[in-house]
Amino acid sequence: MPETEPVTPHAPHPSLRPLVHQMLHDVTFLHWPYDPERIRPLLPAGTEPDVFDGRAWIGVVGLAMEPVRALGLPVPPPVRRTTRSTQLNVRTYCVDSRGRRGLVFLSMETSRPSFGFAARLAGRLPYHSAAVAGRASDTEVEYSARRRGRRFRLGSSGRAASGVFPPIGMRFRVRLGDVVEPDPLDHFLTARWRLHNRWYGTTMRVPVRHEPWALRTGELVAFADGGLLTDAGLRPPDESAHVLYSPGTRVGLGLPAFL
Repeated sequence: MPETEPVTPHAPHPSLRPLVHQMLHDVTFLHWPYDPERIRPLLPAGTEPDVFDGRAWIGVVGLAMEPVRALGLPVPPPVRRTTRSTQLNVRTYCVDSRGRRGLVFLSMETSRPSFGFAARLAGRLPYHSAAVAGRASDTEVEYSARRRGRRFRLGSSGRAASGVFPPIGMRFRVRLGDVVEPDPLDHFLTARWRLHNRWYGTTMRVPVRHEPWALRTGELVAFADGGLLTDAGLRPPDESAHVLYSPGTRVGLGLPAFL
C-alpha cells in the first residue's frame, strides 16, 4: 500500500473548484478512541481505519449548516434561512488504497427531512430525519437529537418485539474553554479533506476544502446516548471524550470520484 499522506491543516488540493459551498456554525467535536478492528467492518470497500498512535477514533459532531453556493450560483438569503439545518453526525476516519485520508459518516441526523432524503438518495449518505436542536453561548454549547419514526426491536423469533421503545437519539452539553493551537491529534481529528462513502455498490470519494479550523477546548459536562452509537454499529465508549469546538467555517465540496 502507498505511503499515507501527511496530516495537514490545509487542504492538499488548493485548486479545487467546489460544486457546493456550505457555512457550518457552532461545530462541536466529541471523539473517543476505539480498537481499529472494531471499526474496520463499518468502512466502505477499498478503505481501512486511519489510526493515531495505533488507535482509531469515533466522532460525534453537532453543527448548524446552511448552503451558500450551489453549482457556481449563490443561494439567495431567504433560501439559505429556510434550508438551514441542525445536524448531529457520527463519523470515523479512513485511508484508501492510495494513502489518501478521509472521513466516513456512520450516521447523520438532520432537522430537515427533505434535505436528508435527497442526500440519502443521491449520495447514499446515512441521513435520518430527526428532531435536532442546538444551543450555543460564549460559555456552553448543547446538542440533542431524537430520531423520528417508530423504533422496533427483534425478538428471539425474528419478529418485532412488543412494547414501546424510546426513539434513537443523543444529548450532550459542553463547557467551552480557551482558544487552542491545534496539536497533532486535533489536526488528525478535524483536518479531513475527503469524504469516503458507499455508493450503490462502489465507494465514492468527495474532495473537501476549507480554511483551518479556529478551535477552542471543551469539557463534556453532560452526555446521554439513546442508542445512536449502537445503531451505528458501535459499543459505548469506555474512555473520556476528547472535546473541541469551532464557531464555524465555510466548506467547499468538489466533484465526486470513485475508488
